[in-house]
Amino acid sequence: MTVFLSKSRYGLEPPPYSYSAVLTLPVATSDTVELVRVARVALKRLWQPKNRYTKAGVILDGVEPASQTQLNLFEAGPLSEKRAKLMVELDTLNRRFGKGTVQLAALSLSPNQGRAPWKGKIQWRTPQYTTRLEDLLMVS
Repeated sequence: MTVFLSKSRYGLEPPPYSYSAVLTLPVATSDTVELVRVARVALKRLWQPKNRYTKAGVILDGVEPASQTQLNLFEAGPLSEKRAKLMVELDTLNRRFGKGTVQLAALSLSPNQGRAPWKGKIQWRTPQYTTRLEDLLMVS
């Protein structure tokens, strides 16, 4: 997992403009709680309160099917049965009621804060000509 923060390269502050931390999980996991915990560990290493960041993100690599997970001899299994059931229920609720309906408390704002300032503005999104048939241009 790579966590990164970037400052504006056009500001008055000197380089470096980007900071990143790479963390290797001991065992592959699809547990959202564990992934958020590890990402927060990396963020604590990078965060500097005096900086104003313009971009942040998490990149997951080494993704593999759950059926081919390489276990670690010295670590517990990737997901406890209770945690696996929790993740299934969370996904089921979000499929039924819409993406982001149920999420971890670390990922949400209080109701009086309104829209999250880090969320993009969908009206500026580039059309997905190559991946969505509905976005394909029609020429007559």
